[in-house]
Amino acid sequence: MTSVKEQAAISRLLSFLQEWDNAGKGRRAQILTKFIGTNEGKTGPELELEFSQGASLFLIRLTTWLRIVYMTGLDLEKILRSIGIFLCAVSSNRYLIEFLEIGGVLTLLEILGLEKIKEEDKKESIKLLQIIANTGRKYKELICESYDFPVFLSFLTRILARDDLKLAEELLHMRVVHSLMSAMGNTDHSNSQRLASLTLEFFVQMFPLVEEHVRKSMGEELFQLFLVSISIPPASAVAQDGTGPLVHRVKLVS
Repeated sequence: MTSVKEQAAISRLLSFLQEWDNAGKGRRAQILTKFIGTNEGKTGPELELEFSQGASLFLIRLTTWLRIVYMTGLDLEKILRSIGIFLCAVSSNRYLIEFLEIGGVLTLLEILGLEKIKEEDKKESIKLLQIIANTGRKYKELICESYDFPVFLSFLTRILARDDLKLAEELLHMRVVHSLMSAMGNTDHSNSQRLASLTLEFFVQMFPLVEEHVRKSMGEELFQLFLVSISIPPASAVAQDGTGPLVHRVKLVS
């Protein structure tokens, strides 16, 4: 039998969820501000205690709201930060899985591909993608299953077409180069091969460490064939005086 204390906690949870469901855009923004201030840094068990073992019910609502409004850019930073509280929480693997199953990863990728979205919001989106990717191989595989790779390449090429070096550097930490090289070897999808090759070209041109990584992975003979096929000079052969854009360097994550 549920105790009086437990019944009161459940009643508070239901009241909170009902308030969220009935709230307009302005009120939801206020709820998110309070949620972030109250719960940032909490562990999974602490969040469950806060939400009477029903924290997932709010995460589902946050993800659904994100999918509804992300194209408008409305309160994106607050929504993403709120979701990040769940994904960052210690002992919160369940939240990660739930977010992936709802389609959260594809939404984050779509945010990166929208020109009208503010850079601050895109950075928050990248932070969440990094959290997921860094959790472990299991979650990297779940990410791969969550999106159509040709669609992802389309988003990626739009980002790189804007010469957004900051976003490009962040994407390198998500092992994008590894994924691109894998796609280039997939003979069953010629369009994906072409897009992957063009995107990898950008990274090889802009980041000398990427050139080094790709050269080692492909082998010298195949790497030279790759350079010929895309008709570009290797980054190591360009502007050694520190004046050109090719001097940008990032640490690759293996």
